[in-house]
Amino acid sequence: MWYNTHMENEMITKDELILLRAKKKVKFRCIWAFLIVMVMHTLLFAGYYLGYLTSNISNIKLIIALMACSELCLFGINGVLLGFGSKVFRFLYWIVPIYSLASLYIPIRYMLMDFPNIVSYILWIMTYMVKFFYLVHFGNTLKTSGSSRASLPNRSLMSS
Repeated sequence: MWYNTHMENEMITKDELILLRAKKKVKFRCIWAFLIVMVMHTLLFAGYYLGYLTSNISNIKLIIALMACSELCLFGINGVLLGFGSKVFRFLYWIVPIYSLASLYIPIRYMLMDFPNIVSYILWIMTYMVKFFYLVHFGNTLKTSGSSRASLPNRSLMSS
């Protein structure tokens, strides 16, 4: 009887180790996705700031900076919540791609107002679409990956 109790404790320890590794992998993926989104926003802002992308709208740099800050804050908060590993936070992740898709309205609206600089806006829209598809792919990875679905077995059931 002591042997079985000892083996059950050994199994729980292995399960906890697997769960810790899975949480570490999910945290790493969240950080990696956050960095990719941050780099995409930085490159877009730098393109307008350095003059490679042009626009007749005076506050376009401020708009891009505010959009980037809002999305990075939302993504950062969701990334921290995903690090806790609760299933509720995996559902809340989908707010970020929806927000990213909704933010496509801004470059489309400005493109229609500033038609001579359409190439800049098309690049902006393409950047946001690539980011959106990446975020959807990342969300599907969180939903289907075994490492993000890992959870500890109920201890009360194992001890009885």
